Amino acid sequence: MTLDWRVGVHAVMVEDDLVLLDEAADAYVCLLDGAKVVSVRADGALRFDPPHAVDDLIEGGLVEHRQTGAAPAKAPPAPQARLARPGHIAVRPSEALLFLDQAWRVARAVRRWPMARLLATLRAERAAPPGQGRRSLAEACAVFDTLLAWSPFDGECLFRSVLRRRFLMALGHRPDFVIGVRTWPFRAHCWLQSGPNALDDWPERLCAYRPILTASAGGPP
Repeated sequence: MTLDWRVGVHAVMVEDDLVLLDEAADAYVCLLDGAKVVSVRADGALRFDPPHAVDDLIEGGLVEHRQTGAAPAKAPPAPQARLARPGHIAVRPSEALLFLDQAWRVARAVRRWPMARLLATLRAERAAPPGQGRRSLAEACAVFDTLLAWSPFDGECLFRSVLRRRFLMALGHRPDFVIGVRTWPFRAHCWLQSGPNALDDWPERLCAYRPILTASAGGPP
């Protein structure tokens, strides 16, 4: 038997502090100086020193016993650049209708759904197959940027990133959805990436955050 984070609990070390994201509770937990008591073995299992340091985490439902340790999740590469956009691009009527439909759906989901349901939906989504006249990723992002200014809904990074991801996937692209955290002060932020390219933020801003969760898109390449 090995110790591992409960399914739905994600962890990242930010300097010496351990930050946890509990999907079911829709909450973050920060263990100050967590690096002094917990480490991750090569097989993904957790090691606590002293051993009794895990008792409170087990009681709180954050850590559980498993037959085998889970493989460590692969973090995305650090964003190196913001994907460049073309200077001017015309929006197609079908793209405007798609945007409005998705904006309504995403606004409702972000406001009403618990985090666990939203993340499960993101993981289950599949990109549309490539079609004739498919736009490049840069062109699709430029179209989205134009339409976002006319959005009937407003929201923080979660709304904008989920909406952009659905729009891009409907056009046949597969961006990764990333949640990152920082401490002192604690903040959580989300963004989209395609390889080392940030799609909706600037690397100079994102370098302050450590990725704690990544939802990769499926479907045709």
